[in-house]
Amino acid sequence: MKIKKTFVLITFMLAILPAAVYAQESLFTSISKLPSDARSIGIGYETFERFHNIAVRVERGFTDIVKGGTVTVVRFSEYNTSDFLLSQLFDLMYTDALGTTDLDYFIIGAVGGTYLYTTGVERRYVINDYSYPYSGSYKYVGTLKEGVHSLDVIGGGGLVAPLNQLKPFVSYAFRYRRTVHAGSENSHIFSGGIEVDISQKIRLIGRANWPVSSKGFRNPTLEIGINFQ
Repeated sequence: MKIKKTFVLITFMLAILPAAVYAQESLFTSISKLPSDARSIGIGYETFERFHNIAVRVERGFTDIVKGGTVTVVRFSEYNTSDFLLSQLFDLMYTDALGTTDLDYFIIGAVGGTYLYTTGVERRYVINDYSYPYSGSYKYVGTLKEGVHSLDVIGGGGLVAPLNQLKPFVSYAFRYRRTVHAGSENSHIFSGGIEVDISQKIRLIGRANWPVSSKGFRNPTLEIGINFQ
């Protein structure tokens, strides 16, 4: 039964790898395996340019080498603190030993979307006196716009070098993002970081992401997180 379930999950991940989208640059996932039926929860923070992502992630092991998770991310902007982007992603991750080497490899795929809340100020003509002839004046009125911002899918993989409590890793992901008003965008994300086992139940994660798109290299993002099993 486990073999059949693993085959179905791997097939699903490979099917979504050719197309990938994202609202933030990181999945906020631990690269460690999660035993079957075990659960974990993590909290992460990511910063890039003048944006900040705060994430909460929940994972569950399906088999000893396949786990699934969901991550909820809220993005804030220093440009306008009243604007924020809500992201929800679902992913699957397959991890196994790389042949007879001391390395592990993983494959990961995710689907999700983002919801945008943005505020602003508009100059409107407001009628003050409805008796004829009408009279009014221009006033600045606060506005709130909200709605679906993008549909996201992401796929990729990487290598892990387990060194006792330390797990340095590198990874690559291809991303496709379909936004409601700006069309689609392809990009590539190169990542590197380290995961540290503080105990059997607690892990610290540090990761840097270098996004590349048709517009060239963007500024790297930095992520830190903690995971509780």
